[in-house]
Amino acid sequence: MIANVLPLEWRDGRNPLASLPGVAAVIIQNPVDFAAPPMEAFAGLYGLSSAERKVLEHIADGKPPQETADHLGISVNTVKTHLQKIFAKTNTGRQADLIHLVTRSTAPLKAKQQPTD
Repeated sequence: MIANVLPLEWRDGRNPLASLPGVAAVIIQNPVDFAAPPMEAFAGLYGLSSAERKVLEHIADGKPPQETADHLGISVNTVKTHLQKIFAKTNTGRQADLIHLVTRSTAPLKAKQQPTD
């Protein structure tokens, strides 16, 4: 398990969580249950186009360029061109670096699954 402890009052006296009783918030997470990367926010942060975001979603899911191209109905050269643009925008140079950046950008908590009927 991973525990994050956040103070409810900061050194400068601000208390952004004043409505909560106590002195700290404790967030506990099972590392096996990780959240999906926030692709929309990630794409916005790095100025990715919608096409680049779609490519990134597949690559971040572990799909190779050919499978990404087949699924999106584009050529593998187009996937590679999008990847080069993504690398430039994110200041990464390899898929592994890009995936690492995406996973580090993941929210610390996973949204609770709604029961299905």
